[in-house]
Amino acid sequence: MPIKYNVQLKIFLPNHNNLSLDDDIIFEGKISIRLKTRIPTNFIALNVANESYINPNFKNMFVIDPILMKKDVIKSIEYNDKNEIMYFFLNKQLKIDEVVIFSFEYFGYVNKYENLGIFINKTISKLPNNSTKFYIGTHNQPGFARRFIPCLDEPNYKSVWNVSVIHPKPSKAVGNGSPLLEEDIDDKWKKTTFSPTHRMSSYLFALFVSEFKYIEKEVTHTNIRLWFDPKYNNKAENILYLNEHLLIFLEHYFDYAYQMNHLDIVAIPHLNVDAMENWGLIMFKSNILFGGSENDKLKQEAALITITHELIHQWIGNLITPEWWQHVWIAEGVTQLMTEIVIQKLYHENLSLQIFNRSRRGMFNDFNKTYDLTLEDNFDDIHNYKHHFNIAYSKGYGITKMVYLILGYDLFREAMRSYVKKNKFSNVNSTILFQRFQKVANDSGFGDQINFNLMRKEWVLQKGIPLVDVKRIDNNTIELTQQPFDVRNDKDLGYKPFNEKFRCTWNIPIWYTVNGVLQKLEWLQNRLLLNVSSSDIYIINPETRGWYLVRYEKDYYKILKNKITKNTVPHRFYMSIVCDAVWLCVEKYTDCQTGFESTKCIVRAPSN
Repeated sequence: MPIKYNVQLKIFLPNHNNLSLDDDIIFEGKISIRLKTRIPTNFIALNVANESYINPNFKNMFVIDPILMKKDVIKSIEYNDKNEIMYFFLNKQLKIDEVVIFSFEYFGYVNKYENLGIFINKTISKLPNNSTKFYIGTHNQPGFARRFIPCLDEPNYKSVWNVSVIHPKPSKAVGNGSPLLEEDIDDKWKKTTFSPTHRMSSYLFALFVSEFKYIEKEVTHTNIRLWFDPKYNNKAENILYLNEHLLIFLEHYFDYAYQMNHLDIVAIPHLNVDAMENWGLIMFKSNILFGGSENDKLKQEAALITITHELIHQWIGNLITPEWWQHVWIAEGVTQLMTEIVIQKLYHENLSLQIFNRSRRGMFNDFNKTYDLTLEDNFDDIHNYKHHFNIAYSKGYGITKMVYLILGYDLFREAMRSYVKKNKFSNVNSTILFQRFQKVANDSGFGDQINFNLMRKEWVLQKGIPLVDVKRIDNNTIELTQQPFDVRNDKDLGYKPFNEKFRCTWNIPIWYTVNGVLQKLEWLQNRLLLNVSSSDIYIINPETRGWYLVRYEKDYYKILKNKITKNTVPHRFYMSIVCDAVWLCVEKYTDCQTGFESTKCIVRAPSN
């Protein structure tokens, strides 16, 4: 396992090194990795991308005993192209817990065609000459660091990173560490050396080389710098202030300081995602931060959501990191829910509808129907994890929201504070997270009312989404039952749980309103009876508080349509009815007339 990487990269740029974008843009690397063995072995294995990215002919390869300072050469090399692993065979057997330093030199190719690994792109100045400026960026999630740094490119291999970059003048370089030294090499090159990072995963490694300008602000112990194309100069101060405000709040929320002494934020024109939370060097698409006008409220809200999300990741995801990509929901889903909490608490803005809509789209995306996957499906190829990443945001958010609503703001915050302090700088899984929830519930005196371990088994490890059926059985009582919601087809009728050892029913938290008033939380196992008069307007799962669907009797949609008034039920409570009814219609769980009746509820509802 890696203890420390010492990395030096030399970056070549068009317009500076007698190159054009039509040429191969290369980088040169020198690296030494301090490794500690877990088991006896006669080889070192590193993730290395194929020769389209890294030339396999490494030079000056040595394995050094750091105590005796004895060098040994590599005996032979083998490459597994499918798994992108290079095996370096040694002349001797290493013992358990033996420490060695593996060093070598190499070169590779900067990606010109997609913004993954280390890549190059350009921005065109609005000056009269429309001059082109090139920049180098990185994006390594989930497994693209191997495209320019031979390393153990898995999230559970955290390590310290010592990095320096040689780059052309007059460009500037920023990285995960704070800049320690910037020195001239000659009239064309300079070298920037960064402070060592904390232990972090390779997918969070980041580098940016450009001629962008920046503005900065000192916040408590942290120097925040915002890098951007000069054309956004009139909007930059507001974005910097927003990051400052959020960072201060999050340090208080977690009761744990942001762990870097700097935070670089880059507005980058071209990125494969809206933003990436690299520790100490967050990258955003420029149009996310600066794209909206002053009157474009939706764009401003989207920017606020994205900035908040990435800053929360500095704790949830970076300081504490999932063991493997099947656990990525405990970074993404939890952060998605916390984004909603923080914005509502700090700005008194209810943006839950925007966040909910994103997650709801994830629930029923044609490319990724989450009722056909568990939240922690196993998968081997990290480059084909698109399905799993989508479900991490959507279902991960939905399950975390149920936990939050069960615990409440104060206890959920207490659980997250404890979770951060107990697991800082380490890797985690969902068992560890739910143990924190259970401990807080136990310490608060209601642990006998909720079993978070069972909740994890039913909602995280079991595939599918529950469908709650609601029927009136007399004038004063409605009955709730459950079944798994699945995609029906002629060849495969019925429901098959992903893991047979867990039953395919759920303990479902039932939130409901009567005449617009939220009632006491109830739990549905097999059958639940609620005292609700036939003259009352009731909504099961208002605002989709729980991650389940609700199907009413057909006649009840007509009753809703006729009884909605300004004084009965808030408009937002009806959104779950429409979303559920329309999708139940799509999947043939109800007829289209029912879906149509549900939309009439919204048309008639007051906008309050």
